[in-house]
Amino acid sequence: MEEKRESRRTRYTKAVIRQAFLFLMEKKNINKITVKEICETADVNRGTFYSYYKDAYDLLDKIEGELYDEIFGALKGHNPREVIYEIFCRIQKNSDLCKVLFSDNGDPDFLKRVMYIAEKACIDDWAEKMHTDDIVLLRYIYAFTAVGSVGIIREWIGGGMKESAEEMSEIVSRITYGGLGVFEAPEKNKMKEAYMI
Repeated sequence: MEEKRESRRTRYTKAVIRQAFLFLMEKKNINKITVKEICETADVNRGTFYSYYKDAYDLLDKIEGELYDEIFGALKGHNPREVIYEIFCRIQKNSDLCKVLFSDNGDPDFLKRVMYIAEKACIDDWAEKMHTDDIVLLRYIYAFTAVGSVGIIREWIGGGMKESAEEMSEIVSRITYGGLGVFEAPEKNKMKEAYMI
């Protein structure tokens, strides 16, 4: 019984430290946040902080790792359209956290890492739909799609997430799959180009 109380206390203390850290990240970049500030905001002593984390970067890494694992766990066995939807659902579910992590003060590479969770599923799906085994082309398309999706997600978060996860995943899917059509039938594209001249 004593262990359960300790475990609950540990969870509570970590949650308070994380909330304090995210509160500070709303105002400034991680390289300007000190352990002293985190501890003062969380009302815990430095020894308590260091029993869980090495520094502010370690704390950020653990917060990102937990969100990444949650998103990754939700995507297993899904097709690319479902993967896009699940990513938006997890971001919406963790909106307070994501607003900070994906802000200008957050880690710019984290959202890209999240988007690359779906790389293999998308490339496999596109190879089949496009009838190609040109992995270089497919990786270029995925890189373009991932960076574009990052921009859409940041715009969505910045705009207050008014649209649902379903609406946002449909936007990304339509842009992506519409763009893939350009590569499906080169003969049709040549005809279109001829009419545009």
